[in-house]
Amino acid sequence: MKNVFNSVMIGFFGLDSSQIMWILMLIAIPLGIGIIIGLIQMNKKNKLQNQIKETVVAELKSKEQSANKTEKTNSNETTKTQQTSTLLSDEVFSQLEKLAKLKEQGIITDEEFIEQKKKVLNN
Repeated sequence: MKNVFNSVMIGFFGLDSSQIMWILMLIAIPLGIGIIIGLIQMNKKNKLQNQIKETVVAELKSKEQSANKTEKTNSNETTKTQQTSTLLSDEVFSQLEKLAKLKEQGIITDEEFIEQKKKVLNN
């Protein structure tokens, strides 16, 4: 019975079962390798896309944090300016006005104005 099975022609272009098996292997092996290579490339592409996404998200977070720090700094500077302006008394303000007029009239130089202004503000 074994000899009969081996000698029977399968109706696939007159090839017997061992020949068909070799042909299928010749087709299947490269096809399988191609599928594996394709899967590896897709995996690499996905990893690269994830890395790009992570980088973009990190940059956006960094920019957001920088913007928040800048806003806080500006807010602190505004608060300090407001505090300083409220601390200036009318007397200090009038002294600065007088110094500015003297500078405009050419009675004192820019250097003298800056020096006197520092003295007034430090008192």
